[in-house]
Amino acid sequence: MVVFKEASILTEDFKNLNRKESVLSAPVVQSLNGCKIWKPLDVGFLKVNWDASVNVNVGVIGLGCVIRNDEGIIMGAKCCVYKVNADPLLAEVMAALFALEFCLEMGLAKIISEGDSLQIIKGLCAQDNQLDRIRHFLLAISQKAYSFSV
Repeated sequence: MVVFKEASILTEDFKNLNRKESVLSAPVVQSLNGCKIWKPLDVGFLKVNWDASVNVNVGVIGLGCVIRNDEGIIMGAKCCVYKVNADPLLAEVMAALFALEFCLEMGLAKIISEGDSLQIIKGLCAQDNQLDRIRHFLLAISQKAYSFSV
């Protein structure tokens, strides 16, 4: 029942976001505090953002991703909950794989994948022996990446 309620809320949020003019549809031209500024994607590219949540007390993780086009409009979103005891790093790598699998299901070819786990990004870019416990997930992500044209 809780999952259904959460899915209903997410669906309603999705509908509301697509009704309003996206704040991402106009690029930010200036940064007031020196931070990186958002700029639109190249035409034809889609950006998939992924993230994970861990509830250690209940023993569940939540995975989610959102796909936006070059205008910032949401093209798809997906989430799921797994009853598994996992630490944040394992949950994040599962979310990255979950997002790529969703993009493949949608038949996307040109994507930019983004997540907030620096460890996962570094693990995908270089060999890091400290990430042995998630190595098989990193390999699966690398293999799936070859399915995209860009």
